[in-house]
Amino acid sequence: MYMYLDAGLPKPGSVLRVRSTIPVIEHWGMCYWPDPITGQPRMIHGMKNDIFRITPRSEFDRGQPSSLAWVPQTPDQGRHALARMELLLGMRWDLLSLNCEQGVMWALTDRPISSQLNSGIVVAGLALLVGIALNN
Repeated sequence: MYMYLDAGLPKPGSVLRVRSTIPVIEHWGMCYWPDPITGQPRMIHGMKNDIFRITPRSEFDRGQPSSLAWVPQTPDQGRHALARMELLLGMRWDLLSLNCEQGVMWALTDRPISSQLNSGIVVAGLALLVGIALNN
Protein backbone atom coordinates (compact mmCIF):
# COMPACT_ATOMS: atom_id res chain seq x y z
CA MET A 1 0.00 0.00 0.00
CA TYR A 2 2.91 2.41 0.54
CA MET A 3 3.75 2.89 -3.14
CA TYR A 4 4.79 6.48 -2.37
CA LEU A 5 7.85 5.25 -0.49
CA ASP A 6 9.11 3.33 -3.50
CA ALA A 7 8.50 6.27 -5.82
CA GLY A 8 10.28 8.72 -3.52
CA LEU A 9 7.03 10.65 -3.04
CA PRO A 10 5.40 11.58 0.29
CA LYS A 11 3.66 8.82 2.25
CA PRO A 12 -0.14 8.67 2.27
CA GLY A 13 -1.32 10.90 5.11
CA SER A 14 1.51 13.41 4.61
CA VAL A 15 0.46 17.06 4.48
CA LEU A 16 1.60 19.28 1.62
CA ARG A 17 1.43 23.04 1.20
CA VAL A 18 1.67 24.91 -2.09
CA ARG A 19 1.74 28.64 -2.69
CA SER A 20 -1.48 30.15 -3.94
CA THR A 21 -1.75 32.68 -6.73
CA ILE A 22 -2.45 35.17 -3.91
CA PRO A 23 0.80 36.25 -2.20
CA VAL A 24 1.39 34.89 1.34
CA ILE A 25 -1.45 32.35 0.99
CA GLU A 26 -0.81 28.61 0.89
CA HIS A 27 -3.11 25.79 -0.18
CA TRP A 28 -3.09 22.74 2.13
CA GLY A 29 -3.90 19.12 1.33
CA MET A 30 -3.20 15.55 2.41
CA CYS A 31 -1.55 12.91 0.25
CA TYR A 32 -4.03 10.14 -0.53
CA TRP A 33 -3.49 6.61 -1.81
CA PRO A 34 -2.19 6.48 -5.39
CA ASP A 35 -4.68 5.95 -8.19
CA PRO A 36 -5.19 2.17 -8.34
CA ILE A 37 -5.05 2.13 -12.14
CA THR A 38 -2.37 4.67 -13.03
CA GLY A 39 -0.37 4.75 -9.77
CA GLN A 40 -0.41 8.55 -9.97
CA PRO A 41 -0.34 10.46 -6.67
CA ARG A 42 -3.64 11.86 -5.39
CA MET A 43 -4.62 14.43 -2.76
CA ILE A 44 -7.59 15.16 -0.50
CA HIS A 45 -8.16 18.90 -0.31
CA GLY A 46 -10.81 21.59 -0.33
CA MET A 47 -10.71 24.49 -2.79
CA LYS A 48 -12.35 27.90 -2.67
CA ASN A 49 -15.98 27.79 -3.85
CA ASP A 50 -15.87 23.99 -4.06
CA ILE A 51 -16.01 20.89 -1.86
CA PHE A 52 -13.40 18.67 -0.25
CA ARG A 53 -12.52 16.01 -2.82
CA ILE A 54 -9.88 13.58 -4.01
CA THR A 55 -7.97 14.84 -7.04
CA PRO A 56 -4.75 14.05 -8.90
CA ARG A 57 -1.83 15.78 -7.22
CA SER A 58 -1.35 17.84 -10.39
CA GLU A 59 -4.75 19.45 -9.76
CA PHE A 60 -3.74 20.24 -6.17
CA ASP A 61 -0.39 21.88 -6.91
CA ARG A 62 -0.99 22.99 -10.54
CA GLY A 63 2.67 22.38 -11.29
CA GLN A 64 3.89 24.66 -8.48
CA PRO A 65 6.49 23.42 -5.98
CA SER A 66 5.05 22.10 -2.74
CA SER A 67 6.53 21.62 0.71
CA LEU A 68 5.96 18.97 3.35
CA ALA A 69 4.18 20.32 6.42
CA TRP A 70 3.75 17.00 8.25
CA VAL A 71 4.69 13.35 7.71
CA PRO A 72 3.09 10.42 9.57
CA GLN A 73 5.61 8.57 11.70
CA THR A 74 3.89 5.19 11.24
CA PRO A 75 1.56 3.64 8.65
CA ASP A 76 -1.23 3.59 11.29
CA GLN A 77 -0.80 7.31 11.92
CA GLY A 78 -1.11 7.94 8.17
CA ARG A 79 -4.21 5.74 7.86
CA HIS A 80 -5.84 7.50 10.83
CA ALA A 81 -5.18 10.95 9.33
CA LEU A 82 -6.59 9.84 5.97
CA ALA A 83 -9.69 8.35 7.62
CA ARG A 84 -10.34 11.73 9.25
CA MET A 85 -9.82 13.59 5.95
CA GLU A 86 -12.21 11.17 4.22
CA LEU A 87 -14.93 12.37 6.62
CA LEU A 88 -14.63 15.80 4.98
CA LEU A 89 -15.26 14.52 1.44
CA GLY A 90 -18.22 16.35 -0.09
CA MET A 91 -18.24 19.10 2.55
CA ARG A 92 -18.21 22.67 1.26
CA TRP A 93 -15.08 24.78 1.60
CA ASP A 94 -15.70 27.86 3.74
CA LEU A 95 -13.15 30.59 4.42
CA LEU A 96 -14.12 31.08 8.06
CA SER A 97 -15.14 27.61 9.23
CA LEU A 98 -13.69 24.96 6.85
CA ASN A 99 -10.91 26.18 4.62
CA CYS A 100 -8.20 23.84 3.32
CA GLU A 101 -5.85 24.43 6.26
CA GLN A 102 -8.65 24.03 8.83
CA GLY A 103 -9.68 20.73 7.27
CA VAL A 104 -6.16 19.33 7.43
CA MET A 105 -5.57 20.59 10.97
CA TRP A 106 -8.89 19.12 12.12
CA ALA A 107 -7.88 15.75 10.67
CA LEU A 108 -4.54 15.89 12.50
CA THR A 109 -5.40 17.57 15.81
CA ASP A 110 -9.22 17.60 16.13
CA ARG A 111 -8.97 21.42 16.08
CA PRO A 112 -9.94 23.27 12.86
CA ILE A 113 -7.30 25.99 13.18
CA SER A 114 -5.83 28.14 10.42
CA SER A 115 -2.74 30.20 11.09
CA GLN A 116 -3.31 31.99 7.78
CA LEU A 117 -6.86 33.01 8.74
CA ASN A 118 -5.76 34.04 12.23
CA SER A 119 -2.95 36.18 10.76
CA GLY A 120 -5.37 37.77 8.32
CA ILE A 121 -7.78 38.66 11.12
CA VAL A 122 -4.95 40.23 13.14
CA VAL A 123 -3.75 42.27 10.15
CA ALA A 124 -7.31 43.42 9.37
CA GLY A 125 -7.84 44.37 13.03
CA LEU A 126 -4.61 46.37 13.11
CA ALA A 127 -5.52 48.12 9.86
CA LEU A 128 -8.88 49.04 11.33
CA LEU A 129 -7.26 50.43 14.47
CA VAL A 130 -4.75 52.46 12.42
CA GLY A 131 -7.59 53.77 10.26
CA ILE A 132 -9.58 54.84 13.33
CA ALA A 133 -6.51 56.47 14.90
CA LEU A 134 -5.73 58.40 11.72
CA ASN A 135 -9.31 59.68 11.47
CA ASN A 136 -9.28 61.04 15.04
